Amino acid sequence: MAHGTATDLSDDGLIQKFTVLLSAPRELWIVYFGKVMETAAYALFNAGLMLYLINDLRFSDEGAGFFVGLWAVMISFFTFLVGSLSDAIGIRKTLIFSFTLCAITRGLTAVLGDPILAPVLGLVPMSLGVAMTIPVMVAAARRFTNKRQRSMGFALLYVMMNVGFAIAGKLYDKVRNWMGEEGTFVIPGVGIELSVYETIFLIAAAFTVVGLVPCMAFMREGVEMPEEGDEVTFDTSAQAPAEGGPIRQAGQILKKTGAILAEVFREKAFYRFLLFLTIVVGVRMVFYHMHYTLPPWADRELGYGSRFGTAWGVLNPVMIIGLTPLVGALFSRVSSYRMIIVGTSVCALSCFLLVLPIDTFAFLVPTGASGPVKWFLDIDGDLAPLYFTLLIFAAAFSVGEALWSPRLYQYTASVAPKGREATYMGLSLLPMFFAKFIVGPMSGVLLGLYCPAEGARQSSNLWLVVAVMAVASPVLIMALRKFIAADSDEEEDLVPASGADGDEEVTP
Repeated sequence: MAHGTATDLSDDGLIQKFTVLLSAPRELWIVYFGKVMETAAYALFNAGLMLYLINDLRFSDEGAGFFVGLWAVMISFFTFLVGSLSDAIGIRKTLIFSFTLCAITRGLTAVLGDPILAPVLGLVPMSLGVAMTIPVMVAAARRFTNKRQRSMGFALLYVMMNVGFAIAGKLYDKVRNWMGEEGTFVIPGVGIELSVYETIFLIAAAFTVVGLVPCMAFMREGVEMPEEGDEVTFDTSAQAPAEGGPIRQAGQILKKTGAILAEVFREKAFYRFLLFLTIVVGVRMVFYHMHYTLPPWADRELGYGSRFGTAWGVLNPVMIIGLTPLVGALFSRVSSYRMIIVGTSVCALSCFLLVLPIDTFAFLVPTGASGPVKWFLDIDGDLAPLYFTLLIFAAAFSVGEALWSPRLYQYTASVAPKGREATYMGLSLLPMFFAKFIVGPMSGVLLGLYCPAEGARQSSNLWLVVAVMAVASPVLIMALRKFIAADSDEEEDLVPASGADGDEEVTP
C-alpha cells in the first residue's frame, strides 16, 4: 500500500471533493440552474398528464396509458436522433431551442383543452423539446468539467435534477389542494379558464421560461474544460457560423450528424454498452410507474387530494439531494459495477413494500409517528395507514437510487469518446425506447384490471407485477457479469467505449 503525503490526503479529503467545482466555468452553473427549472417543469407536467387525460379529456385508463406510453416513446425516439444534432450544433444553441419549444408547447397544452388539438399541437412537438434537453445537459456536465471535477460534477447534476423534482412535488400538491377537484383558474387579462391540471401545465411553462433566460443571456458558445488544469478553452469550430444559406447549413448539420452516428455504430464496445443499459431497464421502469401509475392509484385508494406529490415527489428527491453527494464522495473508489448491483437490488426489493395490504402499517397511526408524517404531508385530518407504506417505500427506494443511478448517469457520458457525449447519451436511451412501448399501456391496463375508478380493487397485484420486473435487473446484471464486465485486471470495472481517453477509468 502506497503512503500518501499530507497534501495527497488533503486532495482526497471530503472538503476538497465538495469544493472542486469552484473553478468550473459559469456555463456549468447555468446548466445546473436550467436542470432545476426544466426538471420542475417536466415533473409538474408528468404528474398531471395521466389525470388530465382521464379527467379533462375523458380518456379511459387504457387509452390514457397507451397515449402516455406513445408520448414517452416519442421522447426516446427524438432523443435517439438529437444527441448527435447537439454534438453538431453546440450546447448553447441546443438548449435555447429546446427550452423555447418546451415553453411554447406546454403553454399551448394548458390553453387548448381539446382532445385532438392539445396532443397534436402541444404534446407531440413538446416531446422533441424534452428530448433535446436530456442528452445535452449530460454532455455539458462532461464538457464543462475536467477529469478531477467530473465525478462530483455528475453527482451535482443529479442533485439539481432532484431539486427540481422536489419543487414540483410540493407545488403540485399545493395547487391541487388550493384549487380543489372542480376548481378553475382564469388567466388575468386573457379570460381563458383553466382546470386544475391545465393550471399546473401553465406553471410548468413558466418554469421553462425562467430556465431559458440565463442560457440566452449568459452562456458562451464553444466553452470547454481541458482534461487537466482549470483554464477554460474555446472550441472555435463551435463558434464559427456555417457557410451558405439556411438550406446548405441544414445539410451540413445533417451530414455531420450522420457521420457521427455511423462512427459510433462501428464501435464494438458500444453494443456491450447497450446490453448493460438494456438489463437495467426493469428497475428504471419503476420511475415511469411513479409518474403515470402512482397518481391515479393514489387518488383512487386515498381520494382526490392525496399527497402523493409530497410522499413520493418530495421525499425521494430530498433524500437524493442529501445522499448523492455524500455517496459520491465516500464511495468514489468503489467500482460502478458493484455500486449498480447493490443499488438496483435495494430499489427492486423496496417495490415489494407496495404489495403489502394497505392497512399493514395501521399500528403506526395512533403512535407519535403520525405527527411528523401529517406535518410533512400537510394533512389536518385523519391519516391513512397507506401513507406510511408509501413513505417507507420512497425512503428505501431513494437509498438504492442514490447508490446506482448517478453511476449509470456518469458511466453513460464517461465511456463516450470526446465530442460524442450527447450522441452516446441519446443512444443510451435506446433500450428504454422499446421498453416504453410496454410501460405506458401496461400502466393503463394494470390500473384498469387492479385499481379501477369504480368497483373492487386488488392494488397489491398491480405493484407485484412492477416489483417482479424490477427484480429482473440486478439478477440479470449478476448472471451476465462476464458479458458486461471489462476484460481487465479489475473485473468489476465496466468496459470503456472504444476511443475513450486511454488511461481514464470508467469508474471514478
